[in-house]
Amino acid sequence: MIGAESRILILSPWGASGGYSGPLTLMNRMWSEVVTRHPEKRVTLIYRDRGEDTVPKWVEAAIPALRSQGFGRLAQLCWMLSAAFWVARHRRSADIVHLQGAYLTNLVPALIARRGSVVMLPVLENGDLGALQRSAIKRWVARRVGAHARSGFALSDGIASELEAIGLAPGRVTRLSNPVDPRMIACDRADRRPRGPVRLGFVGKLGPLKNPHLLVEVAAALRDAGEPCEVHFNGPFASAEMETRLRGLVSDLGVDELVRFHGFQSDILPAFGLFDIFVLPSAQEGLPGSLMEAFAMGTPVIVTDVGSMAEFVRLANAGRVVRAEREEIVAAVLDLLVGGTWTTASRNARLFASEHLDPKVVADHYVRQIEGPLR
Repeated sequence: MIGAESRILILSPWGASGGYSGPLTLMNRMWSEVVTRHPEKRVTLIYRDRGEDTVPKWVEAAIPALRSQGFGRLAQLCWMLSAAFWVARHRRSADIVHLQGAYLTNLVPALIARRGSVVMLPVLENGDLGALQRSAIKRWVARRVGAHARSGFALSDGIASELEAIGLAPGRVTRLSNPVDPRMIACDRADRRPRGPVRLGFVGKLGPLKNPHLLVEVAAALRDAGEPCEVHFNGPFASAEMETRLRGLVSDLGVDELVRFHGFQSDILPAFGLFDIFVLPSAQEGLPGSLMEAFAMGTPVIVTDVGSMAEFVRLANAGRVVRAEREEIVAAVLDLLVGGTWTTASRNARLFASEHLDPKVVADHYVRQIEGPLR
């Protein structure tokens, strides 16, 4: 068993803080509460310094194993070598080696960690571990680490299956929720949707995997159906090409007055306060923090059945699950506006968030798992 007083080494090639990153948001929200509620946990963070990172307050010691804004193949190789050096240096003192993300870049350094010390937290279904199955060498590395890992935390059933596929016994795999900003849980929200155009919200990087073009098409379809609406995109464009494509679609469909691009928001709480319905028609996800934030703000949601999104929406009864098709999203929007449907979904979302998504709840669950006996 791991004692209450323990040293924890975190590997985070994503960075330390700042910028637009779901894995970083998850890491900082959870670990801030872990250290606050369990000050006997002493954390060393090994991270990639992207030039914009600040060391979080919950970290006792921070080691920039790599200084690089980009993370191409050369940078990945440099990260693996440097991180492996620091894991080797802390091998005897680290009770836990926590992998924030289970890509090859973290698994290779983890080969050096002591048996039974590695804790894995993959962040994307069919992403972290799924990509490793296409290479025999990568599969060997993943299975080697998995066979000796202490535990794995899964944001979705799919990720849990991937962890078991690389050798973690079912008893070593446990589900973990993506915690939200506690201010959101405490925020008051009206029980009725305000009058006026229905405001559809999107939070995330505007890239092809999240299908943001569908919301532009939905805006045009709702306009043509006589239902006033607005679409609010909050997040950076994944590329200049994507920006050109989306802005061109807005112009072609004549919805310039209905669609607004707000860019990256360092504080997303005001944006969620504006949304009537949160829409995330992604092709690939794990358990996105933005969906959990929508729950906390009492915002009914419309999502696709990828990762754990559909599971959580149905469990909370907080919205609708659709295919990534314009017609289905339009129908779901109109359905949520009927009678008291919106109010019921809003109340259900907030109740679920208060019971499951509070960072304190998530942090305590994590600590119980890592301190438990090795199964």
